Amino acid sequence: MPVIEEKPQVRCAGCEGLFASNQVVALKGKSYCATCKENVLEDLKAGVSSDGLELASVGSRLVAQLIDGLIVGLPVIAIVIGMTGTMSDDKGLVGQILPNLIISLPFLLYAGFMLTAMGGRTIGKKVMKLRVVQVDGSEGTGAHFWKREAARWVLGLIPFIGLVDYLMAFGKGRRTLHDKMGGTIVVRTG
Repeated sequence: MPVIEEKPQVRCAGCEGLFASNQVVALKGKSYCATCKENVLEDLKAGVSSDGLELASVGSRLVAQLIDGLIVGLPVIAIVIGMTGTMSDDKGLVGQILPNLIISLPFLLYAGFMLTAMGGRTIGKKVMKLRVVQVDGSEGTGAHFWKREAARWVLGLIPFIGLVDYLMAFGKGRRTLHDKMGGTIVVRTG
């Protein structure tokens, strides 16, 4: 009698059915049958993550950033205007770098502290019903948030790279470079 070799069975992450290993495909580290694979691909095209989370639109992220920019920016601008007379005379390297650091550092501190204290939200993100989470959809940690914001801060100090960082939000998965460096995504919560 010939021996029939059975192929190991794999559980589909979508429907939880059992399938032969050659009847499933791996997407984002999970196995899916042919039917569920199509659903996952359609969700990705529609901007819904594989965990069912709705990815934040570029427009909502921009509005949240503008709100946060006003919260931090107005006091910073007042301080810089008060210091303008002392900094404008210095044309050396310090005179060029110091204003950028003075202006940008409060944004880093605000975003890092707020995201950590408010579970992935800043005031702007809360108003826009957005949250920063880990790529798998689980709640982010202070380490994720600070890494993300430090990356955004450094990238923003480099001419042209800061713009490229933000333009990446228009790409697949709507993730900026600082999102990728922080291991995060921005999702809609309401």
